[in-house]
Amino acid sequence: MKKIIVLMIALLMTMSAFSQNNSLIPEIDLGEAEFSLNGYASFFNESDGFDTWNFCNLRLRPEIKFNDITFFSEVNLEDEKNWLRILQLQYNFNDNWCIRGGRIFAAAAYFSPSPFKLETVEYPQMRFTSSYVWGLQIDGTFGEGWRLLADVSARSGVSFDDDKNWEYPEMSARLQKTIGNFSAAYSMQISEDYQRFGFDETWRINKDLYFRQGNYFEENDDLGSYFLSVYRLFDWLELHSQFEYRKINNKPNADVILTNGFRIFSKKDLLSFTVDFESTLKGEKDDRVLGRLQFRF
Repeated sequence: MKKIIVLMIALLMTMSAFSQNNSLIPEIDLGEAEFSLNGYASFFNESDGFDTWNFCNLRLRPEIKFNDITFFSEVNLEDEKNWLRILQLQYNFNDNWCIRGGRIFAAAAYFSPSPFKLETVEYPQMRFTSSYVWGLQIDGTFGEGWRLLADVSARSGVSFDDDKNWEYPEMSARLQKTIGNFSAAYSMQISEDYQRFGFDETWRINKDLYFRQGNYFEENDDLGSYFLSVYRLFDWLELHSQFEYRKINNKPNADVILTNGFRIFSKKDLLSFTVDFESTLKGEKDDRVLGRLQFRF
């Protein structure tokens, strides 16, 4: 394990030496249009130690902007079966409102951060997992700090090219209110198979310290809650702690999990190395040490 940590630190120092921009790939000016390409790659360790690492994510995110129209896509080259995550066309009505259609990121899935922004190695166990759908979505801000996302879509939770996509319609929505450094949001996802609801809040004390809390419910009495605190101790070091509660209807006991960990960053945060110490205070899961190496470009 010591050798792995030394290797990670060496990679972080190497990245710091040449990462002068937020992205390693510059935007390309195509006259009235602009093309940009970014992405990220993630390595995860096996749960029984740091000797074996899996390459689980290699995502490319091309984008073309032309006046009020934006084409955006995301593919995961490490997923041979369900490699297409997003394929959408967006039209901006004005500075506040837009509409997007195609393979989209469902409104309710904004309950959790994007994978490349996630502080811990793994997501909380209770969350909106059916994130990518074929559908139509509106997104806009209004009033004093309000934001609304809502979509109607095909079936979620299946591969992008599966015929089951078209078995029945679904909908999801998210309404968020921001007041200064505090925001709260309500999310919902309705399907023939399930009804899911979530409420989350983020309170940013300053640029180095913030808290996030989320509550999740399903119609079959599955529920969960988590509380996360994050502190950026130095430019290159972040500390985080997460308390998680989960109750599954068909299980007699709840799971209570405490995760303490840290992230080490290169300059501009292009490369990060995360280690989490996961302790099961109540439940059947074993204690684990988890690691993630992530490179953004």
